Amino acid sequence: MRSRALRFLTTLLLAGPGGAHAGDYWSYQYKYLDVVASGTSQYAVNLAHNVDRLDRALRQILPLLAQKPVATHIYVLSGGDLRRLGFAQDSSFYSSTGTDATVVTAVREAPYQYWGAYFGYAGGLLETNGGARYPYWFYVGVPEVFADTEFRGDTIRTGGIAHGFGTELLHGSALFPMSTFLALKGKDFAALPQSQRSVFWAESWYVAREFLVEGKYRTELKEYLTAMAGGASEADAFASSFKMSHEQLDKVLAQVMYDRAHIYILNVPEDRSGDRDSPQQLSEPELKSRLDALAGQFASHAAH
Repeated sequence: MRSRALRFLTTLLLAGPGGAHAGDYWSYQYKYLDVVASGTSQYAVNLAHNVDRLDRALRQILPLLAQKPVATHIYVLSGGDLRRLGFAQDSSFYSSTGTDATVVTAVREAPYQYWGAYFGYAGGLLETNGGARYPYWFYVGVPEVFADTEFRGDTIRTGGIAHGFGTELLHGSALFPMSTFLALKGKDFAALPQSQRSVFWAESWYVAREFLVEGKYRTELKEYLTAMAGGASEADAFASSFKMSHEQLDKVLAQVMYDRAHIYILNVPEDRSGDRDSPQQLSEPELKSRLDALAGQFASHAAH
């Protein structure tokens, strides 16, 4: 099992009150999605439908995704239940076996009530397609870019500016040079001081957004990711794909930071044909069984 616990770095996304009762939890099956969510039955339905629409949008945007989504289990839990399971209250956790994925996130207040699920689902897509061979910044930056998604009628608006990251980029510490940034691994990130972790997180969002939303070096990126997924080192993948030095890429990214930003607006209507079951309110034994199974699955992967 491959898994990642990624903490949210914005104070806007605080988990809601803990200790939800079983009667507050709903289970809902939709297409390939299995949702267990604290809140209302309509929230569970909206969550599944929105994630399915996000999946269809991301398949138009991201390179190298498989043709079909995998079975995905999404848990939206109260802060108290997250803590009892050993997860950090301010984290979103996703994992993949390669054939299915699991997302765990916290109950959050509007307008961020779906943010954690979008973040985890986008990350799970990368896990099920590229394994652990994609660069670490990609697993961090891509979910951050597409977690900020709005649904307006049949359209999806995604890939906008995360203002907390913009502030960090403009007023925080100096950015990592690309030669260091692109090659940094998860174990290297864990060893960084908190101030540099914040910079790396913001830079991951920025670089992913420039490649995937603004379209900088999109062809080169696809070749780069293909090479890394095939086992090439970061240095070899970069040299064979970008045909430029890391220092030249540093200069380009510094120059375009103040350019006008764009977003994706995609027509992705809701698919009601996938509705086969109604949401079911979970009893105390049913909820305990689901959470016990989840705890066992992530016993060795809980967020710190």
